[in-house]
Amino acid sequence: MSEMLVVLAGLDAGELAVIAGLTFLGSVAAGLSGMGGGVIIAIAITPLVGIKPLVPTVSIAMLVNHVARVWVFRHSVDWRSALAVLATALPFTLVGSAIYVALPATVVAVVMGVFLVAFVPLRRVLARRAWRLGRPGLMAVGGVFGLVTGTTLGGGMLIVPALLGSGLSGAMLIGTDAVIGLSVLIGKAAMFGTLELLTPELVVIGLLVGLVSVPGVYLARWILEHTSVRLHTLLIELLIVGGGLSFVWRGLTS
Repeated sequence: MSEMLVVLAGLDAGELAVIAGLTFLGSVAAGLSGMGGGVIIAIAITPLVGIKPLVPTVSIAMLVNHVARVWVFRHSVDWRSALAVLATALPFTLVGSAIYVALPATVVAVVMGVFLVAFVPLRRVLARRAWRLGRPGLMAVGGVFGLVTGTTLGGGMLIVPALLGSGLSGAMLIGTDAVIGLSVLIGKAAMFGTLELLTPELVVIGLLVGLVSVPGVYLARWILEHTSVRLHTLLIELLIVGGGLSFVWRGLTS
């Protein structure tokens, strides 16, 4: 509790408002599509934690968010698909996390920025392809997803189209993605903690940000049940491209 109070004392009202607002938006984005939530949260907290600790801190925040998502969508999970993905995603996530820790902060910023800028056209290409994946296909995608999600943000763009291609949609898609995401995030948090990149202060910040994201999960479920997500997707894409460009700029000018 004392560490939490110290972190809060170091933030002014404006910083708290921006972090809370973008975190809430990110949680709604993740709840609607399974993608983009961690990226938006990363944009919010980068000035607070810096580049190198960014993925570990966002991992803690999204871990809290995914716990809420798993609870909200607990009756809409395809466990066979989730386990097929996790069979390869978990070990490759640990490998990707170890690579991330070894990279210099400037390289992390540029790599993350380029990946996020490429996120939007790649997401659209993958969304247009009518994937038809069985269990072996999900396991193959899971390995690539694990490596990507261990080293950067936005790995959900690989999993969501794959789950769509296996026949999942709507609440079942979001619920299954939430279980996969939660399991992978637990692995990342454990790996970053073992490699001493995840400090107690970063854990506190991640938990605070994650708690702010919880109401957005419930709003996402309401929106998912009542409206289209086309406008939401466009707004998220704009934020992701803007965030990616800002990361590249930070990396090249540091």
